[in-house]
Amino acid sequence: MYGSIVLADAFFEDYDFEGTWNGTGGYTDVQKEKALEKATMQIDRLKFLGEKYDYDQNNQYPRAYNDGQRTRYFDIDTDGNIETPENILHATYIQAKWLLDTKDNATIQALMFGITSISVCKTSQTIDSSLMPFNPKTGICSEAYELIKPYMMWSY
Repeated sequence: MYGSIVLADAFFEDYDFEGTWNGTGGYTDVQKEKALEKATMQIDRLKFLGEKYDYDQNNQYPRAYNDGQRTRYFDIDTDGNIETPENILHATYIQAKWLLDTKDNATIQALMFGITSISVCKTSQTIDSSLMPFNPKTGICSEAYELIKPYMMWSY
């Protein structure tokens, strides 16, 4: 799993304006952990530049790539340790929160299954797929997708 509940809680102290992640009546640690695990799995299904830093690691990050002259790493801390880029961590937190915030939203759930038009009797609703709050090919919410796009082999 990318990050941790503790790191996500700290991230959302500044970021979560609605207070659904940490606020009163917010999500439980069990919900947060499951959402972070699912968000990590969704992000790890994407095709990223380079290769795993260690082939035995569970997740796609940290990663390395060879530019033809030498091996480079995507994120190195001040002590020279290779780590997962901050944008990947932040995208995971944002995706996890989005998963929890939209789990009971019938419109989002229908869109996730590819339903963009619904008709009942004389009433119909059509959703412009270009305005979806997530990338329909990846299931990643738009805000998280923008953070990880620079690390991807190609955009979906």
